[in-house]
Amino acid sequence: MSWDAYVDNMVAQGCASGGLFDINGGTAWHSAATNKGITADAAEMKMIIDSIKGGSFATGSCKMGGVKFSLLRLVPGESALVKNNDGDKPICYVLLSKQCVVVATMTGPGERGVVGVVDKLVAYLGDMGY
Repeated sequence: MSWDAYVDNMVAQGCASGGLFDINGGTAWHSAATNKGITADAAEMKMIIDSIKGGSFATGSCKMGGVKFSLLRLVPGESALVKNNDGDKPICYVLLSKQCVVVATMTGPGERGVVGVVDKLVAYLGDMGY
């Protein structure tokens, strides 16, 4: 199964980038070659997943692709909303599903729209058993 189509779909809905990662090890399900795929490595994603599951980000921040994001909101066991304060200042939403983690970024005035995009995708994946 190609997961890149899901990244493309998130981008088509206004996200700057997106990705799907294994919920246990944090490895990317989407191709590294996809143009708008999030480049976080497995160790970074595992730390984020464990922090969401545990209900706490020890430092109040995380890294994805080596870029630091500050925690804005945490729903323990479910999701995290984080923001980078450099460059184009993207907001990033991370939502756990049964088998994967869906992540997307968005910038600009409508950046909170990233939550709706990711929520819809996770609901769909949940219906499909993921």
